[in-house]
Formats: sequence, C-alpha cells, structure tokens
Amino acid sequence: MENSNVLHIPDPSYYPLRLFFFGRSSCQPKHSVASHIRHNYIIHFITGGSGLFSAGQHIYHLHEHQGFFISPDTPVFYEASADHPWEYFWIGIDGSGAEDFFSHLGLTAQSPVFECQNIAALSELIDEMLSISPNSFENKLKLQGLAFLFLASASSSCSSISNPVPPEANAHIERTIRFIQKYYHQPITVDDIANNVSLNRSYLATLFRRSMGTTIQNYLMDYRISKACELLILTKDSVHAIAYSCGYNDALTFSKAFKKKKGISPLAYRKKELGQ
Repeated sequence: MENSNVLHIPDPSYYPLRLFFFGRSSCQPKHSVASHIRHNYIIHFITGGSGLFSAGQHIYHLHEHQGFFISPDTPVFYEASADHPWEYFWIGIDGSGAEDFFSHLGLTAQSPVFECQNIAALSELIDEMLSISPNSFENKLKLQGLAFLFLASASSSCSSISNPVPPEANAHIERTIRFIQKYYHQPITVDDIANNVSLNRSYLATLFRRSMGTTIQNYLMDYRISKACELLILTKDSVHAIAYSCGYNDALTFSKAFKKKKGISPLAYRKKELGQ
C-alpha cells in the first residue's frame, strides 16, 4: 500500500515552445528598426521611455508598461522617441504551440500591442536568464525552464490593447508605408510617393515626420538597408546585385548608405554576421 498524491498533465505536448534568444536594450534617441524580418515570434516589453511601433495598417505610440508583438515574416517598423527613448527587453520563441500561446494573450498580427502589469517581475527573470551561459546541457535546461516561468508570468499579467491611437492623417501615412514596402526595390523618390498618395510633397513630409518621428527619405533608406541586411546574410549575392535589388542604381551609392546606417561596409557586415 502507498499514499500517493498524483497530478496528471492533460495533453502534455500542447504547448511545445522553443527559446531562441532574449535580451535587453537601452536605445539612443531616434534609434529605429525597419522591417527586420524574423522567422520566429518576438515580444518586446517597455521598461522606460517611449517610441512608436508600426505594423500592417496601424501606428502605435507606446510607453512604459506596454509592449509589442512581432509575428514571423511580418514587416514592422519601430523607433525610440527623440526626447525619451525607450528601454525594453525581449524574448524570441518558436514551436508549434507558440501561436496558441500568443493567441491566449490576445496577441496576433492584427492586434500586436499590449499592457503588462508585472513588468518588473518579468524584467528580473530576464536578468536571471542573461546571467546564465548556454554552454552546457544543464544550463540550457535552466534557460528553458526560466523561459517557461517567464511565459507563465506574462500570460497572467499581459492584455492586448484593442484599438490603436490613430495619429493625424493616419490613412495617408499607412498608404505611404505600404507604397514603400511594395516598391522599395525600385528607384522611387519622395515625389513618387507623394504622387501615389495624392498629396503635396511638403504637406505629406510634414504629416509623416509628425506621425513617425522621421522623414520619408530616412524611412525609405532604413527599409532598404534592412532588406539588404537580410540578403547579405541569407544569400551569396554580390553587393552590386543586392544594391540593385534594394532600389540603388550603383553599388557605391548603396555602400555609402549602408555604412551610414550600420557603421561598416556591406561585405564587413556579411562577414560579421556569418562569423567569418
């Protein structure tokens, strides 16, 4: 005879999740990321400051105790504010249960922003995870366990924000962004964009800067350079071919723009990212 206390887990493989990466950042004013395409899910938690996040047809202005969610293969743009640049931490996961987990939080590609009540506790978990080096099987298990604790805590304290706060002339800004994302590989100009949106160039430029905190030209360059980074890592295409694929007529102009944004040449970036 034995006295037992047993708890059976229903459907134990229901949430197979894999931890990919995590980290913490304090951004410089106006630091931006344009369409940095990922193939897993990423969720950012803002611990201070503010910034804007653009996904699909909406623009969101976010601050401390809020965050944003990025679905796989989803083009996005996010930028720290000029006066109070945000600080955030993030975690990237994948697996067949990832979509269900984020759906439980109410987060989808169409509803990607949220409020978080216990962001301090989540921040402590991230710091604990950052203190562990994944150089052994034991440590990898520890990190995976902490990741599940992190996600369990997030599931009880995060709730989606249903409605974005629309900035002035949001429809014009959305059309501008969609045009850039569709035609960035062509040698388009700000005049081309203004003509497509059917607005005076100067007026559109003012609306865009007010809503996005950056110029149309700078957003276009950020988007093109982000696409170039993907091609440099994922293909063996020459710099000339990548320049042409991203809307530049010659490799020299492209290389100058790339170095201005990334601080190094395209070939140096490729070697760095590929560990060569």
